[in-house]
Amino acid sequence: MKEPEQSSEPVSEAERTKAIESLQMSLKNIEVKLEARKVEDIRKRIEALKIKMANMELPPEVERGIINLANHLENGNHDEADKIQKKLIVDWPSQCSNWLVGIRQIVYELKSS
Repeated sequence: MKEPEQSSEPVSEAERTKAIESLQMSLKNIEVKLEARKVEDIRKRIEALKIKMANMELPPEVERGIINLANHLENGNHDEADKIQKKLIVDWPSQCSNWLVGIRQIVYELKSS
């Protein structure tokens, strides 16, 4: 049986929206710890991800991984979120490298708090 983040099952618009909102909320929770420039950079990377997801430019496996990562962040499972972001960057570097940098920063800050 495949892990959830490896599922090629299509992702719903509601799942995409919830994941992006969760990432935005996670950023909001840590922005007081970061320089304004870094917050803006992460915000832009989340927006780039949002556009790619809205235009269905990412493989379902990547979208599923982002949804699972966002769920883990929301539930305080920062170690699991970290494992997923590492797996995404290893398995899908060309699909994730542009925006995953920002998400990695969110995971790191949440893990260290």
